[in-house]
Amino acid sequence: MKPLTLPKAVLLFAVPSIALAVVIYITIPFATRLGTPLAVSVTIQFCLVMGGMGAFAWSGARHDKESEQRITERLRLVRPRGRDIIAGVLLGIFMLVTFNALRFTRPWLGTILPWGPPAWFADFMTGTHFQGMPLAGNWWPVLVYFVQYVFNIFGEELLWRGYILPRQELSLGNRAWLANGILWNLFHWFFYWNLIPLFPSCFALAWLTQRTKSTWTGILGHGILNGADFATVIMIVARS
Repeated sequence: MKPLTLPKAVLLFAVPSIALAVVIYITIPFATRLGTPLAVSVTIQFCLVMGGMGAFAWSGARHDKESEQRITERLRLVRPRGRDIIAGVLLGIFMLVTFNALRFTRPWLGTILPWGPPAWFADFMTGTHFQGMPLAGNWWPVLVYFVQYVFNIFGEELLWRGYILPRQELSLGNRAWLANGILWNLFHWFFYWNLIPLFPSCFALAWLTQRTKSTWTGILGHGILNGADFATVIMIVARS
């Protein structure tokens, strides 16, 4: 495994970030105008990018692992210890609390930047629909959201913390989490209104994952944060 220089790390974060921006602001709206159901368009395009990130991480780990090392060991995906799970749960709670505590900054960020969310964001999730699909008595939105959720969490964490962070540790040592957190925060520039709310989460997740040396810590923390909306969809469907 070779150390990862800062310019190369920036490139590894920038390419999928740009790809997601293109999907969010260009290709999903285009597919919607052509009549493609929003849930279909979002699932296919989003999962292609996130799946590509996970596949790149797996391929990169296979390439630079030690001869006797398994790919899961290189990606720090071995069976999690109890402390890794506890750390991940506490991390997720911290991320939820700080993100919601800083949500008040979102309107302010929206006033200083020249563009807003794409129109289809208004239909991502409402009280009655998920990406155009009715929620009342309909479990299909739960399945669709679950697929998007799994690709999101594993695609990001395999690449950012499983593949990139260990290589950053070789070049930056104990400061690797700092570079990883900064780059992960900037990765979300296409959701600029969330940059401040995500700020504590990005650093906490990178720091704690580096401390535990387990990608499962990041997967759990990230999964809890992103799982809040998923849980909301489940509850709406279950009680309707």
